Amino acid sequence: MVISIFTLSNVRKVTHMVPILIALVWLAGACKTELPTQVALDAGMSTPCSTHADLLVAYNPEGSEGGSVEGEKALGPPDGVGVPLTANAVLTVAFVGLGSIIDRPGNDLEVHGVFDAGAELAVYVGFGDGDLVYSGSLGESNLIDFAKGSAGTVSFVQLVGLQGSANIDALESLQTGCDGL
Repeated sequence: MVISIFTLSNVRKVTHMVPILIALVWLAGACKTELPTQVALDAGMSTPCSTHADLLVAYNPEGSEGGSVEGEKALGPPDGVGVPLTANAVLTVAFVGLGSIIDRPGNDLEVHGVFDAGAELAVYVGFGDGDLVYSGSLGESNLIDFAKGSAGTVSFVQLVGLQGSANIDALESLQTGCDGL
């Protein structure tokens, strides 16, 4: 015995839907979307490669809200002009031209500047939109080994004033150069 799923009532319902389905197919063909023009991944990037921080993400003197473009003094190679970091001040910079600093054995970052006696800065590192990870502190030494923060690759560095005062002139990648090595 065979049971038929299609009854006369079901056939009538389907035949009424055929014109609607044909209209939907025709509309889908008529609404042709234009594909966007594809560009190279680096299109619009005009930042030349540099082993020094080249983008100010934020500078908040004494932890205040808002920010200041004064932090741009810490960009590029050392030039003797820096940005002050006192207790609670925050300076965040990126390495856009370099892309990222690869964590290798030994010191990975040098912070150029003048540190007053007793000055201490916390160093946080991160990549992309990820959370910043504590990587050590500056004061007696101006060198940081990222292995302490286990970030792997670093594109952002944040300095936070803990005590005393420092004048930050530049941040430099020590082991990752423009040739990727």
